[in-house]
Amino acid sequence: MAQISCSGNYRGSNFSLYRDGESITSQPAPGNSNAATFPPSEIRAGNHWCKYTTLVGGRELTSPESERVAITVRDPLQKPNISLKPNSREFVRGKSAEISCSGNYVSSSFSLYRDGEFIISQTAPENNKTAIFTISEISAGNYTCNYTTVIDGREFTSPESERLGISVSGSFSAQENVNIVHISLAIAVSLLIVVLFVVECRPIKEDNSQERVIEETTLPSH
Repeated sequence: MAQISCSGNYRGSNFSLYRDGESITSQPAPGNSNAATFPPSEIRAGNHWCKYTTLVGGRELTSPESERVAITVRDPLQKPNISLKPNSREFVRGKSAEISCSGNYVSSSFSLYRDGEFIISQTAPENNKTAIFTISEISAGNYTCNYTTVIDGREFTSPESERLGISVSGSFSAQENVNIVHISLAIAVSLLIVVLFVVECRPIKEDNSQERVIEETTLPSH
C-alpha cells in the first residue's frame, strides 16, 4: 500500500499535494512534526509533487516545489487462466465439458463468455482461486472468462483471459436422438395400422370347386 510523504524544515507547516499540475489535497503536519503523509486514496497514476507554507515572523512563506515522483498504477488482478476438461478442442455434439477459470485472488466472482456474449457467472469456493463451469451440452465458439474482486473496499475487474476455441461436430444430440426414435415408432405404428386395415378389408373368394365335388358325389345313379 503506497503513501506519499512530504517534509520541510519548519514544524507545523501546511503541506499541499499536486498531480500533473493540479492540486489534490492539503493538510498540516501533525503536532511538532515537519512532515505530512497523504493517504492512499489520494494516489493515482501521474507525476506527483508537493510544497508547503508556513508563518515566519508573521509572514506566510511558500516553499519551492519538490522533485517529481512518477507513479504508475496497474490493475492488481492478473489475466485469468482458462482451461478445458476433457482437454480437447473438438467435441461430438451433445457431449458435456468443464471449463475452469483461475485468478490470483480467492473467492472472486468469475464470468464465462462465448463469442463475447455473457453465459454464466459464479463465485469461487471459499479460499479457492478457481471456478469450474459445468456445461451439459457444449457449443462451438470462442470461450473467455474474467473475474472481479474487492480490494480495500474497491471492486476490480481482471483483464479477459486468452480465447479457448471449441468446435462441435458429429452425431445428433441426445434430444435429437430421442426425437428420431419417437418419429420412427410413429411411422412403424402407422404402417402396421395400414397393413391390418388392408388385410381386414381384403375380399374372401368362395371355394366353388369343393361344392361341385360334394354335389357330384350325392347325385343319384340311373
